[in-house]
Amino acid sequence: MNEKVKCSICSAELKELFGHVKRKHGMTIEEYQTKFPDALLVSEATQAKRDKVLKSEERLARLQQNSIQRWTGEGSEFQRAEASERASVRNKERWANDPAYREHMIRKMSVAMTKQMSDPKRRDKNRQSSRKAWDKPEEQIVARRQKFLETTTAAGIAYIRSKEARELMSKKMRKLMNEGKAGRIRNDNKHTKPDGTELTFKSRWERAYALYLESQGFDYEYEPITIKYTDEQGVTRRYTPDFFVSQLDKYVEVKGFYKDRMKEVLYKIQRLEEETGKECILADRAYLTSIGLLTPSGSVRGK
Repeated sequence: MNEKVKCSICSAELKELFGHVKRKHGMTIEEYQTKFPDALLVSEATQAKRDKVLKSEERLARLQQNSIQRWTGEGSEFQRAEASERASVRNKERWANDPAYREHMIRKMSVAMTKQMSDPKRRDKNRQSSRKAWDKPEEQIVARRQKFLETTTAAGIAYIRSKEARELMSKKMRKLMNEGKAGRIRNDNKHTKPDGTELTFKSRWERAYALYLESQGFDYEYEPITIKYTDEQGVTRRYTPDFFVSQLDKYVEVKGFYKDRMKEVLYKIQRLEEETGKECILADRAYLTSIGLLTPSGSVRGK
């Protein structure tokens, strides 16, 4: 079997002549075949390899089609349910008995989450979904959250709430947020103060409140200090209030949807007040709406 094919014009030996004819002789393949009707364009060895690949691709396409047919055709609902149940049991057993697998899944989930949150379109979609969810009655929100916890615990994937997973994801998210690639850090959350200081807020609510303070003639610092405190479970945590308003001599915490974490929010505000000796105002959704910064649905006015 010949490895090379010879050019009928210059006698060059190549695996194929398609590019050679055009580059070297300025001819199209049709012109070359018209001038040399019996000349080969591809060597026998190269053609054999291509035929083999083509057959493999055709076989793969047939297998895929058969698989799709089994998965979507008549009786496929039972097959899908059975396959899903087998996979669920297998994953539960592996999660319970394989620490390396648990660590791998924690890291995989962390990477996937940070990657998703680095996508502005995905963040916007998540934000819209969150708004729709919080527009529902509180009873429905609590019931849905409880159902989610029961489902994830029963499925053996409660690792999302494990200390190790939280610390890993927090570390990655802090890095992305500092780089302006994740969280609610967006171009429209950036602002330059009258004194020339450039700020990047973590939410549009914070930016709206900063503009409100400036319109009222108040001087402020954004994220002025960070304190360490011990929560009720004995875990050491950090807390950074959003603003310190000089004329009021008070801290301000802009907090949106925190109903499920009200106790936690109030607790860390109390720790801040005890450590600094200054009052901290909680600027929640109701307060921001009352001063005209938000619409009833929670959107920033005039954004």
